[in-house]
Amino acid sequence: MAFELTADPKLQDLTGVTLTSASPCRGLFTGIYVPAAHNKTMAASDGEDGAPPVEMLNVAIWLHGFEVTGVKDLFTGNQSKIRDSVSKSGRDVILIAPFLGRVHATGTDANGNTIWDGHLDSKTLAGTNGGELYIDEALLALAKFWNPGVANPPIPRVKNLVLACHSGGGVPMRAAVQGLGKYLGSLRECWAFDCLYRGSAPDDASFWFEEVKKGFELYAYFGPSTAYQAIKLYLMREGMATDKGDKIDPPSGKNTKVHVTVGYDAAAQAAGANPDDVANTGAAAQMAAALPAGQQDKAYVNGSYAYKTARNLKSRHSFPADVHYFIARSFFLASLKRLF
Repeated sequence: MAFELTADPKLQDLTGVTLTSASPCRGLFTGIYVPAAHNKTMAASDGEDGAPPVEMLNVAIWLHGFEVTGVKDLFTGNQSKIRDSVSKSGRDVILIAPFLGRVHATGTDANGNTIWDGHLDSKTLAGTNGGELYIDEALLALAKFWNPGVANPPIPRVKNLVLACHSGGGVPMRAAVQGLGKYLGSLRECWAFDCLYRGSAPDDASFWFEEVKKGFELYAYFGPSTAYQAIKLYLMREGMATDKGDKIDPPSGKNTKVHVTVGYDAAAQAAGANPDDVANTGAAAQMAAALPAGQQDKAYVNGSYAYKTARNLKSRHSFPADVHYFIARSFFLASLKRLF
């Protein structure tokens, strides 16, 4: 069965149109939300020679994290509220959300650590232009939905592309950014919402510090569980740490394509505050002040400069309740308003 999009009446609770697939797009069941801001007229005939015009789209691809059971759940039940953010932003952005699989908690081990079952697909969008082929197929399906009965509808083009991910979606985003093919030139930014875990070598901080040299920018927002990699990346951005987390003194210069923000003051972000100004929450001072001697365990004493800096902040910084999903909800909305 070919990949086709339909408008499920049960999902049309927001202005605009919400589409889902009954069959997978290159192996991934997919949802697409077209907001009212797009103002698309289906089967329009004001293009050249009476043909429908070619659409130029702003596209955000969302790569979800754990505890998602499917596209409908991601659009309606998940606490990230990604459709709501696109709708509230009022921006002309097409949201594409592939279902990558489910990872869910099954209990805890003897040490109290969560036991996880399942996996997320981090291969389909990578490989030889995996992301490019996925986007091609999604845009073709969108063209067919917009132009029913047209044998060869004009396929939309991507004007600006964003990759966004939350939590465990960080691994798929690392993979996806390497498989974009012809769409790499349209990639403006990657948005990492509380997702910078250590990962495989190179670790997340080192990977993204190098990857932005392709021309796009990275905006990362972190909570307590991702503080180490995020702060290491922040210090590398400032020219204050090596890719091993060791201190550089004096600093060697900034990587201005990397932006790292503590996941706290979304209102300031929406109002246009500098996303690198961590001092407005006191985070800079919290990172710089060493822990009292009585709180310095063996790991702290022997740890790298980046590790100590992260421990300094985590011991002092108060994060909002539900910080993990707060970051996804609040900063996705703020980022849409900032970029578009």
